[in-house]
Amino acid sequence: MAGIGARPPAGAWRRYRAPNRLYLRNLRAAHAGQALDIAGHHTAFDEAVATGDARTLLGQIRPAHRLKTGMLIRSTAEVSAILDGADETQLAAVCEYFEAVGIAYQITRPGRPGPAPMFAGHSPT
Repeated sequence: MAGIGARPPAGAWRRYRAPNRLYLRNLRAAHAGQALDIAGHHTAFDEAVATGDARTLLGQIRPAHRLKTGMLIRSTAEVSAILDGADETQLAAVCEYFEAVGIAYQITRPGRPGPAPMFAGHSPT
């Protein structure tokens, strides 16, 4: 077993290049989603309240949720699947599922103090 600082095997960079690119892609996505949230959805919110039509507001909020949390949760699973040797079909399924998990988390979590709702009332062990 190689120790810290040991030279990686020849060609190892190929295996880790895709996860590194995914990591950088998702950092950019998270920053973009945060920028959308900071910019706010004030006009769309006011319009939704005044008209009762939330389509414009949802059209602005959904991409922010996807970029902020959906892509980050997806990325974690995607990198794991790639390193585990998933084929294209498996990788697509993993990405779709975990992106949806991230979006659901973002919808239920923002701005709430304390543990996430799914862990409310449970102590970590």
